[in-house]
Amino acid sequence: MILLVIVAVVGAFAFALLMKLYWARNTPSKPTSMVTGAVVALLAALAILAASGRLHWLAALATGALPFLRHALRLALNPVGGLLLRRFLAGRGGPSPLGGMFGGFRQSPREASDDPRQSSVQTGDLRMTLNHETGEMDGEVLRGERQGRRLGEMDLAEVVTLLTEFADERSRQLLSAYLDRRAPGWDDAAQGNQDIQQDTMTVDRALKVLDLPDSAGRDDVVAAHRRLMQRLHPDRGGSAFLAATLNEAKKVLLDRL
Repeated sequence: MILLVIVAVVGAFAFALLMKLYWARNTPSKPTSMVTGAVVALLAALAILAASGRLHWLAALATGALPFLRHALRLALNPVGGLLLRRFLAGRGGPSPLGGMFGGFRQSPREASDDPRQSSVQTGDLRMTLNHETGEMDGEVLRGERQGRRLGEMDLAEVVTLLTEFADERSRQLLSAYLDRRAPGWDDAAQGNQDIQQDTMTVDRALKVLDLPDSAGRDDVVAAHRRLMQRLHPDRGGSAFLAATLNEAKKVLLDRL
């Protein structure tokens, strides 16, 4: 009996490790030996359970886990929910109430909700909420001219404009995920939308876009632009609209020096 318990624990650990490696896509690739070891351990555990006639334990466990798996699948099919689930499985650090199992947000992250049917993620500029039952997402602006307003109350052009106003990179990524859900293809449409592009790029706005102080020099501007482009360029899963905004901000700041 003790041996079977140990085998079951090893199998569960191997399965959890495989899921962790599969979902942690944006982390450096793990050694092949680790993946191979996890696969061998899982297969060995299944073989021992089958040979001992205890495989029905695994079936019972899987049946009990079905509600959780349905919940996880519903999360994964939503951009924000997928972000929450991937960060959970990837174990990324951060001052999270769950001891770092969620995280990666620089500004006071909060991924818990009083309502068990909802999950929320908070960054410096935005609090985004996902309803697990309906799949609906909405967000609240936490600072700036639109502080207190909800994304669902704004038209598309106004929401896209927020991308150029948020100084926090994580807020931009979260807002981009919301836009992908609300209006697929918004990025291409924003390129030619006069309502979105009508605002002139001022020095103050450029400093905010690149997250720089007024005293920033040429090297600071170039470095900030390079850093943000590496993370937000369309080729890296970012936004073409945001990349164009970064380029414009860089030009404005360099022209004034």
